[in-house]
Amino acid sequence: MITEYQYKKWTEREVKGKRARIEQDCYTGQFKIPKGMIVKITHKYSGYSVQSEPCEHCGVSVRANRVEPYMLTMLE
Repeated sequence: MITEYQYKKWTEREVKGKRARIEQDCYTGQFKIPKGMIVKITHKYSGYSVQSEPCEHCGVSVRANRVEPYMLTMLE
């Protein structure tokens, strides 16, 4: 889990492109990102913007903005 201290300390340059795991279901207005999904951090502003890897069956990739830091665990 990313703490509030880590979120404030890390710059966008340090986290952009890093992989993280979703630690609890993340709901947006249109879809749900399930717990355990691996995502890439694409932006840091009012939380993180994340994007999943494309689905191996259909090729759909999920993006979400303003994901709270406590919902993620850094893998790299």
